[in-house]
Parts: sequence; structure tokens; C-alpha cells
Amino acid sequence: MKITLYNNVYLNGKKLIIDSNTILNGNGHIIYCGEVLIKGNNNKIKNVKIMDSPKCGLKIKGNKNKIKNVSTIHNKRTGIQICDGGSNNKIINCYSAYNDSGTGDADGFACKLNSGKGNVFKNCQAYNNEDDGFDLFAAGDSVKLISCKSYYNNKNNGSGFKLGGFKKEDDLNPNIHHELYNCIACGNARYGFTSNNQIGNITLEKCSSFFNGKEDYFFPKISHPKNKSELKLGKTFIKKCLKFPISTSNTDGVEEAKWIKSL
Repeated sequence: MKITLYNNVYLNGKKLIIDSNTILNGNGHIIYCGEVLIKGNNNKIKNVKIMDSPKCGLKIKGNKNKIKNVSTIHNKRTGIQICDGGSNNKIINCYSAYNDSGTGDADGFACKLNSGKGNVFKNCQAYNNEDDGFDLFAAGDSVKLISCKSYYNNKNNGSGFKLGGFKKEDDLNPNIHHELYNCIACGNARYGFTSNNQIGNITLEKCSSFFNGKEDYFFPKISHPKNKSELKLGKTFIKKCLKFPISTSNTDGVEEAKWIKSL
């Protein structure tokens, strides 16, 4: 199936389901009111605004899809979410804001709940969402984030970049290695960057975090989640990152913490 759309197209519906090899190219003028679900592979969505969905704005369960210049605004769940085995997807130059469920679980972007390998977010911005800016809760494999920004996600108890979490023992994967390069977290309710019960490894390089509610960088060695008495967490490598004011509290799990420098 292939759908090619050009200028000034307005799509209004509850759910648009895309299988394989679809092109949605609106040259900046497509507005879709409803959830977009990508179930297939090798799709391209570009220059689309997705808003007012009763669920997620855009949910991706397929592979090798490319999402570029897409905005997800005022949806009732997460703006853009990769889950259920979705792998090798690229999310580029996307914006997600004001997503609000009323129950505390609407993120800007998420790669979570058994997502697959090779997913990349590049130059994406999350602003003023109900929960986290970027949420990697129970991600099934490693995720890479490049030059992404997470601002003022503070209505509930959100963090800028939440890099772990699990529902059950099977969600814990010590082989995960999330990588973040040149990312910024500012003004979020809880943490700027947090491992959130991640037993795999995390690398942060040339990232900045400031004016977040609790800690700018929160990477302990051990956590005590509700459904487990004690959990030994993975290693975190922080390289040439900035924080303000300078503090090393709650970063006992960080290797080479001396690389954190003051703004």
C-alpha cells in the first residue's frame, strides 16, 4: 500500500493504520486528528502534525520506518511511541508537546515496552508533556538519542530522559546499552537524566542538565523498586557533560564522574 499526500491536506479520523511502504509527505501542511498506527515496515512520514488523538499520536510497531518533521500535540497518550518489537526506526527533527492523559502517563517520546533494536531519535524536542520527555521504560534493546532536548515536562512527576524501568523480571536486560549524545534536559519535574532501575549500561556524552526539580543526573548503584527488594544497576559513563550547580550527590553509580563540569 502506498499513500502519497501533498499540500494542504487535513485528515480527520479516530485511527489511521499504515502497513508497509507508505509515504505521507505533506510539505508541512498535513494535520491529522486521531492516532496513527504503523504496523508495517519501510514507511516514511514527513511534515505531518498529529493532534487531539484519544490515544498516542503516533505508535510504531513495525521496522525500518522513518519519521521526519512530525509534530504531535495535545494527544491523550504519548506523542510518538515505539513498542512491541518495533526496530531500526529513525525519528528525526520531531516535536512533541502538551500531551496529557489526565492520569500521568503521557510522554513526549517513548521507546518502551519490548521495543526492538536499532531505534534512533535525532534532533527531537519534548516540551511540557504530562510525564517524561523521553521514556525508555522496559525497552527491549538499546536506544540511541542524538541532540535531543527535553524541557519543562513537569505537570506530573516527569523526568527529562528516563532510561529504564520494568514491569516484570523478563523486562530486565543486562545487555542493553543506551547512548545519549549532546542532549539537554531543563526544568523537568524530577530528574534531568535518570537510569530508573536500568541494569544495562548507559553512556552520556556532551549532555547538559540544569534546573530540574530533584537532580540533574541520578544514577545510583542500587535501587529498591516496589516489586523487588534490591536491584543492582548497570554502569553509567558520563563524558564531558555539564550541570549547574555542581553536585555529585546520587551519582555513586557513575564512572568518571569527574567529567561532569559546571556551566
